[in-house]
Amino acid sequence: MKRVCVSTAFQTNVVVLKSL
Repeated sequence: MKRVCVSTAFQTNVVVLKSL
């Protein structure tokens, strides 16, 4: 469960960085 949360957070960070 915790691993999934980390994965989701990482994907969100990638999207945010790409949109900058």
